Amino acid sequence: MGIRKSYVEELVVQGTREHWLNLSQQALNNAGFKKVISNAVLGQVAGNFKPIIGTLYGEITVTILPEGDNVRLRIDALANVDNIYAAAKSPGSRLITKFKDALTAIA
Repeated sequence: MGIRKSYVEELVVQGTREHWLNLSQQALNNAGFKKVISNAVLGQVAGNFKPIIGTLYGEITVTILPEGDNVRLRIDALANVDNIYAAAKSPGSRLITKFKDALTAIA
């Protein structure tokens, strides 16, 4: 197991918790994450990113929290930082960017 570091980002969006739970699950699948699991009770979607070839390995958890008429997406990424490419850009940030790009494409 490699050395891992966490990275967190939060977004506030309009809509219902269920809507964003479904969109988040679809976005993780579209972005190439594996073992995507959704838990409606906790309001979380989680997935692993472990390609056959590449240096970006990690996992992401999206927690959808109600906030008035909006919802807050708390995106937690935990990624391996024990390679030379991690010095150039945070692997956790790269995982979150993959998720947000996929989310933007379907939303």
